[in-house]
Amino acid sequence: MSTLTKVFVVLNSILSVVVSILFVSTAAQWANYKEIADTTRAQRDAIAVKLQNTVNTSEASLALKDEEIRNLTQQIGQHTTTLATRDAELAKLRTESAETRNRALAAEAGRERLENLLEVATAETANLRAGNGDLLTRVNDLQSRNTAQNARILDLTSELTIANENGRNLQEKLYSCEQGYRDLQTQFAGGAQVAQPVSAPLGTVSTSTPPSRRVTGRVISVDGAYATVDVGETSGVVEGMTFMVYRQGGEGASYLGDLVIKKVRPKESGGVLETLVRGDVRPGDSIVYEQGL
Repeated sequence: MSTLTKVFVVLNSILSVVVSILFVSTAAQWANYKEIADTTRAQRDAIAVKLQNTVNTSEASLALKDEEIRNLTQQIGQHTTTLATRDAELAKLRTESAETRNRALAAEAGRERLENLLEVATAETANLRAGNGDLLTRVNDLQSRNTAQNARILDLTSELTIANENGRNLQEKLYSCEQGYRDLQTQFAGGAQVAQPVSAPLGTVSTSTPPSRRVTGRVISVDGAYATVDVGETSGVVEGMTFMVYRQGGEGASYLGDLVIKKVRPKESGGVLETLVRGDVRPGDSIVYEQGL
């Protein structure tokens, strides 16, 4: 055999051995690759399922998160509105606080002014109290004197009342005596007429000199302290005459008071009632005037 053939045989043997080794290795690796592929496929499917579950869970979580986000958004809107309201209230409170502070400052100024006025008033009060002692002394003295004068006035008033009552009693007695005297004159004179002075002509005003005879009449009307009587110029009545007013009763004539003539007419006169002592004067009461009474 030639060398080339030997070399070729050797190379062929080596190649066969190498190919056999490669084939055996490839066959062994192919079984491993299939097992690895199946394992990898199973892992892939498991991972895919897990990923799908994760996706589903994530989508549910996202839906919940979206709902939470919407709720949070609504809450944020509500809180924003509340904050705006609180801001407005805070601004109002700040304004009121400023006004209160201004009023407090004004009140403080007023208080200081009142304190000043109080100090002035206190000083004036002290001055008044200083002079109050003298005034009290004078007042006590005046009160003592006034008490004495009041006692004296009461005594004089009592004496005057007694004197007036005595005077009225004397006037009533005098009038009763005069009336009894005139009745006696009438009885003894046998009804003779007493000479009467000539009266003033109708429509003329009498002189201011009261008549020298007796004038009687009656009250026509009474208006308060003003009374009208049924005698006038024709009876010799003049302004300023004072008539006694009396009332006839079961026990005789009762003196009521005086009537001072203020206005004279031909047939009637008017005057003011004075010194009334027994009730009110009424229409129909009698009046009498006689010179010298």
